[in-house]
Amino acid sequence: AALAENVSDYGLIADAYSIGCTIKILLTGVPADEKELDFISAQSNILLNTLSAIFSCGKNGGRKKRYKFLDETPKPARALILKLMKPMYVDRLSVPLARDELWIKGGIGPDDPVVSLPKGDIPAGNDDPIKCLECASKM
Repeated sequence: AALAENVSDYGLIADAYSIGCTIKILLTGVPADEKELDFISAQSNILLNTLSAIFSCGKNGGRKKRYKFLDETPKPARALILKLMKPMYVDRLSVPLARDELWIKGGIGPDDPVVSLPKGDIPAGNDDPIKCLECASKM
């Protein structure tokens, strides 16, 4: 019973927030729970970068990380992230509905074909009941 009390409010809409966080991290390099300006400023500290270069002794440390502000990402991607990361779950875009966003399905420009994603029998709304996929129920 204790486990049910801890996870009773968890649902698919929480996954939407996690997906928004993941996309934000992939596009910006900034952790979702960090303030962009503070994080990027801390990463571009001249003293720390100089010390790091000195103590690396010329070892090839790979490519330099480039952090971006969310405003520097493509507008459709930014719109999707903001919709998925709404603080109130009732305002948040669900994962099935996110599939219809321009950044996911395509069609933004002439070289960006529209992708037809398969539609499952999963709920699209925040308070819809969770249904198993037909293929999963046949196993």
